[in-house]
Amino acid sequence: MSSFKNLFGGFMNFVAGNNKKTIIAHSGSCHADDVFAVATLVLWCKKHGYQYQIIRTRDEKKITEGNFVVDVGGVYDETLSRFDHHQKGGAGVRENTIPYASFGLVWKTYGTELADDREIALRFDTQFVCAIDAIDNGVSVYKKLFDDIGVTDISSIVSMMQPTWQEADTTDEAFLDLVVLAQKIITRKLAHIRGQVALEVLVKDAYEKSSDKRIIVLDTHVQARYALIAYPEPLFVISPRSDGGWSVYTIPVEFNSFESRKSLPREWSGLKGEELQSLSGVSDALFCHKDCFLCAAESREGAIALAEKALQ
Repeated sequence: MSSFKNLFGGFMNFVAGNNKKTIIAHSGSCHADDVFAVATLVLWCKKHGYQYQIIRTRDEKKITEGNFVVDVGGVYDETLSRFDHHQKGGAGVRENTIPYASFGLVWKTYGTELADDREIALRFDTQFVCAIDAIDNGVSVYKKLFDDIGVTDISSIVSMMQPTWQEADTTDEAFLDLVVLAQKIITRKLAHIRGQVALEVLVKDAYEKSSDKRIIVLDTHVQARYALIAYPEPLFVISPRSDGGWSVYTIPVEFNSFESRKSLPREWSGLKGEELQSLSGVSDALFCHKDCFLCAAESREGAIALAEKALQ
């Protein structure tokens, strides 16, 4: 009986050991690259029911014992789960010329599985991973317009979350806190990209059914003005508001632009209630944004009337 217990106990220890993954990252200060690479691997472990431990070290012996090695060790080999990019020659570049850092290497291997869809994973790489990889490799992807204004992005947030030179060295604690935050960010960004894909289907259907493709009407409360940039004709998009009214949005000339293909009438700027109703001739008009990219009416018909008058 005793030998059976010893054998069973040994077997359970073997199972427990195989159910735990060790993720190695370098010690010292961290960057968005290694934080998000580790967070991706943690999400992968959780998806498969693995326990995990995170070890921050530069000790070569410990590095060789890791199940995953991120941003340290001088080796990129996805078959060995080694994801460094600091070795001579780097670890490859994307078609868009942005070189891979550890986050991108990890995402390239596990992203499709985490996203449950290859297209979603590719969009995530373009919309999120590339910027972090670029900064870690010293490649600029942003154009700075004001010399005296700092850039607040993911990489700068990771930096500010670490201790200053005047504080106690709590870099390991800060790293683990950041990994928790990074998991939430990855999860939420994936949710938003899935929403983008679903919105594109919704917008395409509305566009194809619209008789006047300058005005697209949606019956779902969504923000669709950027999704319609893909089509040449639309100037305005109408959709229900969360407060029960209906909005009319202009279509930007390009993504993240403040310039519209066609602005709402400048004389409507900042007007609301009776003033806007009198000037527009739409009896249930509610307001017009001062920058003339948004106006609203109480009814669907009122919103369509505002858009049609804006065309004139």
